[in-house]
Amino acid sequence: TGTLKIRDTVRSYYIVTPLASDVDTLNNTQTRVDTIRAGCDPNEMFVSPTGNILSCAPLQYTINFENTGNDTAHNIYVIDTLSDDVDPHSLRVVMSSATMNIGMLKYGTHNIVRFDFPNINLLDSSHHGACDGTVIFNINAKSGLDDGTKISNHAGIFFDVNDVVMTDTVENIIGMEPIAGAA
Repeated sequence: TGTLKIRDTVRSYYIVTPLASDVDTLNNTQTRVDTIRAGCDPNEMFVSPTGNILSCAPLQYTINFENTGNDTAHNIYVIDTLSDDVDPHSLRVVMSSATMNIGMLKYGTHNIVRFDFPNINLLDSSHHGACDGTVIFNINAKSGLDDGTKISNHAGIFFDVNDVVMTDTVENIIGMEPIAGAA
């Protein structure tokens, strides 16, 4: 063991001891891999779970944005071109930090979702805690994906008439990691 650094991962394994009335003990374990995060770009994306997943797995994306300008951001929208390996019909908004409209459109074979925050009036960065916004949504990976399929995602954030600010890219890979020591 040593000191953890930004972008290191931590694997946690949870097990629930079944009660006598538990009829499905197959759902009593969970492995979670989290990435160490620290202060950096305030416009970012996270996915949970991270790392390897099973085909058809539910994914939760969190998009955080911050007005680092020196004036109020009146209208903000977030554009996310969804991976072709997720089911756009399964998209469900979990929460947003302000009133939001959502739209879905097709561009060729790609599905694009737009999270629109009209009249958000997000204060500038001198107002700590009042200059941040978030949207969280769930979406399922498609079923039947081959092991090794990569599901990548990132989003563009538009503050008023300014150029796009891109989030980092997050990635999942279809297929379970081999158990250490297994042959």
